[in-house]
Amino acid sequence: MRTISNYWRSFLDNSMDFKNYTEAQKHALVIKAKSGESKDINNVIQMFICKAYVQVKQYAKYMPDAVDDLMSEACVGIIKSIYKWEPGRQPFIFYMSMWVRAALSAYVAKNKAPVHIPQHHYKGATQDPGAWEDTREAINGYSSFES
Repeated sequence: MRTISNYWRSFLDNSMDFKNYTEAQKHALVIKAKSGESKDINNVIQMFICKAYVQVKQYAKYMPDAVDDLMSEACVGIIKSIYKWEPGRQPFIFYMSMWVRAALSAYVAKNKAPVHIPQHHYKGATQDPGAWEDTREAINGYSSFES
């Protein structure tokens, strides 16, 4: 996996300041961030970026060159979760992790190749130019719903 940039490294280093906060204090900061103040939103992002980074490392296996982009998407997921979280229903950390996972999955799905061509089809097409036509006919015949 490619290492993250210094910008994100400083975010991760600054997030250590919030380790001594209780869950009630963290929830109070999230509720305060719902007002839209950028300073409060940054505090929440710094508070939970380490938790999001754990998920980023899992998705970085699929896109090792896009670690910084995945971190940005994780921040988007944290921001969305701030505005959509309802206090009292569930702890913010669980709700936030759901939104971060959704943002990362959407990013990987959007920027990954949508179709994987099996190796045996690729080799057959290079050796026999008509192999692609046979594959296309097989797919079209298979996808018809008429009996």
